[in-house]
Amino acid sequence: MHRKFIVKTKEQLCDGVGYCCLGVLAEIFHKKVRKIKSIDGFGSVSYDDQDGELPECVMEWAGIRTSCGEFGRNGKESLALLNDEENKTFEEIADIIEKRPTGLFTQSA
Repeated sequence: MHRKFIVKTKEQLCDGVGYCCLGVLAEIFHKKVRKIKSIDGFGSVSYDDQDGELPECVMEWAGIRTSCGEFGRNGKESLALLNDEENKTFEEIADIIEKRPTGLFTQSA
């Protein structure tokens, strides 16, 4: 499923063409768990009324602690930052997630 999201975007979950790393997660939730995606008359995409950060329902489902995927001892790193500012690929971000960095996930995840 992840392979079909080829186009990457920044600063929003989905721009109608591509997804940020958190947008991929929101889209998976939308397709596999519950329909939360909406597109307004201008083509703007949101998930449970959120367009730039993970909605609460996706955070709880995935066990992600914060809406922008903060991690690290001081919380200064985030999945959104890796995607938007450090321009990491989906594969690089997935490798970081798989290492389960301190603070990314809730304790129950």
